[in-house]
Amino acid sequence: MNIDEIARSNIKTLMSQKKVSVNDIVTKYNIAESTMYKHLKGDLYLSLQKLEMIKDALNVSFSLVLSKNFYNINHKATTDYNSLYSNGKYYSHLRTPKEIYERNKTIYYYRVISDEKKTLQELGTMFNISRERIRQIQNEIIKRKGK
Repeated sequence: MNIDEIARSNIKTLMSQKKVSVNDIVTKYNIAESTMYKHLKGDLYLSLQKLEMIKDALNVSFSLVLSKNFYNINHKATTDYNSLYSNGKYYSHLRTPKEIYERNKTIYYYRVISDEKKTLQELGTMFNISRERIRQIQNEIIKRKGK
């Protein structure tokens, strides 16, 4: 996996988590929409200038956009950005492994990576589970990543 692929994957995930659309970036930086989609698909190389624009639009650091650790959490994620988790709804129960994976990824992002940390209570309310369960999930992911 090269750095360009990692950056693209991280950008897509961050766009979903921060609810920033391609249109938001296109409008703000006067980039052609088709060009932006080509960058995200990998048809065009992401230049340093484009990365700078995108990271500013997402309000994140270069290190997060280029982080292999962040990519490793998300590499199994699907590219369905209209999933349950990207629209900000709250969920009372999860049924599939994909939903559980997305929940765990979201918990890790908001408890470890994000500059805008959420409390155990906020995440517990979001997923209708206890604060203690959120803490356990967070610790399980951190322990797994340490191996």
